[in-house]
Amino acid sequence: MKKATIILLFAALTACTAIKLLTPTQTDADRGTQKFKGYTLVDLNQGKSLFETKCTVCHKAKNPASKSEDEWKEIVPKMAARSKNRGKGEIDAQSQELILKYLITMSSAPKKS
Repeated sequence: MKKATIILLFAALTACTAIKLLTPTQTDADRGTQKFKGYTLVDLNQGKSLFETKCTVCHKAKNPASKSEDEWKEIVPKMAARSKNRGKGEIDAQSQELILKYLITMSSAPKKS
């Protein structure tokens, strides 16, 4: 009984601390197009989906606004290599690019009030 209570408490706390990623909008995609020629809302949503499925295998999702563009450019390749080295699955170059473009685009999103 005590073990079940601890597990439920841990699950509740984890749910409370998990971030809710914003759903990308056309405005976000338009902002991304300024940096990445031909970037679309479909690309942005694919990047978000990959970020949610690939990156959360090892850790909880990070808020894209928590890092700068330069930081994400350094972090994403390192995390992809770490995922492969730890046997968590390979994140191919195309997926890394979609994830990185998503993070960079969303890191510059205006703050919601």
